[in-house]
Amino acid sequence: MPKLTITKIAVGHDVPLPACLRVSDLSRAIEARAYEIYLERGGGEGDPLDDWIQAEREKLGHARANLYEDDTGYRAEFQVPGFEPDEIQVAISPLSVGLHALHWATSTPKPGEEEVLHEFSEHEAYRQVAFPTPVDPNTAEGRFEDGVFRMTVSKAQAVSAREEDPLAKGAGA
Repeated sequence: MPKLTITKIAVGHDVPLPACLRVSDLSRAIEARAYEIYLERGGGEGDPLDDWIQAEREKLGHARANLYEDDTGYRAEFQVPGFEPDEIQVAISPLSVGLHALHWATSTPKPGEEEVLHEFSEHEAYRQVAFPTPVDPNTAEGRFEDGVFRMTVSKAQAVSAREEDPLAKGAGA
């Protein structure tokens, strides 16, 4: 069963987060597409949130997630079918976990062949889930099996005032 590397980020550290590197660019692309959708419907009546959600779906796959809690910690599951373990990046902080998956589908014609149709493309998914209470990122363990990334993490021993989440900071939020 393939294992994934989980980048563990302590509160207060301002470092590039692998699972969030492209989020700022993606957010701008989603915003631009939502505005295009608004213009396509004539700029009139409509719900801006619906425009944003449609743009998100078009620009970025959304990994579905489950989060379970017991007395000692959390178990998170992210549905990411169609990805390989080396295409998935996970970063965890005391306050949240972020997952980014990127797959480049490539295909080239064999000698003597001519490409007449090409629909293969980049496939991407992103999801960030906040924990209800702080966790200890050093205890995080994860594995990928049958299109699902599963991770467990222990709750933090000492609960202090919530600090700014480094994952959200890296996401430009």
